[in-house]
Amino acid sequence: MSSNPVIEVQDLKVHFPGQHKNQPVRAIDGVSFEVSAGDFHAIVGESGCGKTTLARTIVGLQKATSGDILIRGQSITSLLKNRKTLARDVQFVFQNPLGALSRRQTVYQSLEEPLFIHRKGTAAERHRRVLELADLVGLPHNALDRLPRSLSGGQRQRVAIARALALNPSILICDEPLSALDVSIQAQIVALFARLQKELGLTIVMITHDLSVVREVCSSVTVMYLGRIMEANNTEQLFEQPAHPYTQALLSSVPSPDPRIESSRQRIVLKGDPPSPMNPPSGCRFHTRCLRAIENCKNAEPALQPQRPSGLIACHLV
Repeated sequence: MSSNPVIEVQDLKVHFPGQHKNQPVRAIDGVSFEVSAGDFHAIVGESGCGKTTLARTIVGLQKATSGDILIRGQSITSLLKNRKTLARDVQFVFQNPLGALSRRQTVYQSLEEPLFIHRKGTAAERHRRVLELADLVGLPHNALDRLPRSLSGGQRQRVAIARALALNPSILICDEPLSALDVSIQAQIVALFARLQKELGLTIVMITHDLSVVREVCSSVTVMYLGRIMEANNTEQLFEQPAHPYTQALLSSVPSPDPRIESSRQRIVLKGDPPSPMNPPSGCRFHTRCLRAIENCKNAEPALQPQRPSGLIACHLV
């Protein structure tokens, strides 16, 4: 458990109506974790495991079914009564920057808008701040008078990041911010996030499926499967000694840059597809695909509990 958490997720559940009234889609189904101040925290897992729903709920874009989220000890429910106050401390970076930016506003207008809405400074002061934001994310000043559609994908994402930083927030929640970018541009944006996190002292929660990026820049990781947390740990410990069978399978899919290691290592190939979140299996949700499942895995859901030397795990085998 963190000694200085800025984000606390407490037994969070987010259910959506399903085809049948008594079978909701259990996108998030009892998730608890903490993020420390200044942490670069990754949330990973297969598509459909609930990562994006979790991110949107943390910033109040999605309503929780039950449970709570605390930002610096305050419930998100009370913070949402004044969204402007929340926006000054917590900002969201969307997956698709072109969809997140207004197609009718120039880059300058997009960056100035949050300053104008929150009544930050005079026109001259806002102008200086917009130029500062452009410099901060490496955006040329001649791009400020252009529309988003005339920019490259990397430039659009820089604009989206700059807009998120306009109010000097301390927390950024990023939903797959690299997935819409070319591979050649992804490394630049990863380096940008790493630099901003250090220079501004940001707390960043990044939803991603790119485990290579996680190992490079993130300090801690939460592994999700079918709306639940399977394992959480600091990045070094999780990559060197993954304890949960699902984490082990995920990490085995990461290719090695060394051809000798790549040719000799064995991948863990999971059988079948993830079950439906409308009808999750009893017991451990991963037992239907786990190569090491025992009888108890089918009957009893493992609690998320501390593991040695660090971290949390939900597994009967550990």
